Amino acid sequence: MVVTYDENGVQKTIEEVRYPIGGDIVIITPNMDNATINDTIKGEGKIVYFTAGTYTGDIQITDNNVLLFGDYDEENSEFTTVIEGNIKVMSKGVRIRGLLTNGDISLTGSDFSASYCEFVNGTMPGNGVKLIHNEFTGTASVTGNNVILLDNIGL
Repeated sequence: MVVTYDENGVQKTIEEVRYPIGGDIVIITPNMDNATINDTIKGEGKIVYFTAGTYTGDIQITDNNVLLFGDYDEENSEFTTVIEGNIKVMSKGVRIRGLLTNGDISLTGSDFSASYCEFVNGTMPGNGVKLIHNEFTGTASVTGNNVILLDNIGL
């Protein structure tokens, strides 16, 4: 929830952003080839954890409500999961957390969210896009209704 304060008191400006999670948990490792990775993340409601390392190739998310987590070194404040490729989201309710992507993010779905990620370029035309504390090092566009953008760089 986001609030503002003025002479009239505290006002709620953005509702709480809550995401239920559940489903199969899968672990992706750098020694997996790109085809195996894309096959492994298929399935509605999957929770996908990318261990530390570099992954080469494009990631395609075709099922709803998939949650991707990258590894992050909190002590050194740096991403330790790097995707050397693009991420294409073709479904709804997909969430991405903590990935460094040396490529682009593109959407054809809705209700997408990303937090604490880095992308080069982004094209996000879906409704219900939520971006919180991400960095875009190239160009990015977000269009649609019910969009929440908080603390992003490069938008």
